[in-house]
Amino acid sequence: MKKLIIIPILTFALLLPIYSQKGKEEKIIKIPEEVSQIMALNIAERKSRIDIPVEFKDYLFYPGSLENVFVAFIFKIKNESIFSSELQGKMVGELDTFLRFYSTDEKGMPKKVVKEVYLPLKEVVEKENYNPEASHYYSIIQTILPGKYILSYSLATPDLKKISVDYADITIPDIIKVEKLETTPLFFLKPLKILDAPQTSAIIQKDSFTYGRIQIEPYFKNKFRGNENIELFYFILGASTSSRGTYDFEINYKLKKGEEEKIKFASQVLENQRAPIISHPMPIFSSDEKLELGDYTLQIFIKDKNSGKTFEGKIDFSVGEGD
Repeated sequence: MKKLIIIPILTFALLLPIYSQKGKEEKIIKIPEEVSQIMALNIAERKSRIDIPVEFKDYLFYPGSLENVFVAFIFKIKNESIFSSELQGKMVGELDTFLRFYSTDEKGMPKKVVKEVYLPLKEVVEKENYNPEASHYYSIIQTILPGKYILSYSLATPDLKKISVDYADITIPDIIKVEKLETTPLFFLKPLKILDAPQTSAIIQKDSFTYGRIQIEPYFKNKFRGNENIELFYFILGASTSSRGTYDFEINYKLKKGEEEKIKFASQVLENQRAPIISHPMPIFSSDEKLELGDYTLQIFIKDKNSGKTFEGKIDFSVGEGD
């Protein structure tokens, strides 16, 4: 039975991103009329227009500042969609990105625009390293109030001759008011990196995103060769505190291939935790336990020792050759 190593990380106060604070005025964004008209015209039917191929993959959320929720919106974009010119032996790409958030009524129809975002996407790469068919995952960080929204997102060339617009229905949970035991989204990531200072302004990040002073690099594909170092990082939501104001958990992990149990990790008892934050390196691919090729599931079992509430989650992944 394998035993996990628990690594303490920054305190909850240092983790909290400072993207939005009460009393701080956000810059008013004006989406160009050419883009805005397309967004508004097609929203009822969620009809997309794709001049520049872009794929909305997911949104990941964590506690934010005050009542806001921190959200990382993940988009997959192929290199040939970004890079458009060559300059002094380098490939150069420049696009404008726009996000518009609509609140919705009980039928999921748009009510009003509650937030707009503009961010430039600029990329430069050596020509010899440029692969037009390669894709990358780009993240846009925002804080937003809990609720149901329609996200309208757009990529456009700076001259607006090419404009892509598409839509996604999203639900941002009220993390503070969660009653049953849950977690923030579960996924594998590369070893965490601690930054010298928190990222406090919205930017587009490539193949990673920043939460407070932590840089998170997810394994977006969940496909492994079997020699990677992987970790888990998540918050437990809906947990109760003890009389001392601390959190107490028992966490168990099992690795299965189909119905066969491959690895059962030693039970982790976490007591007197100041915050419900879990950071676990996962020694799935160790030198003494080679996994055969195929599909696997990591099962996660959490018990809140103060309330007795439980949670079961899982992450599906595969081990294969190549990327």
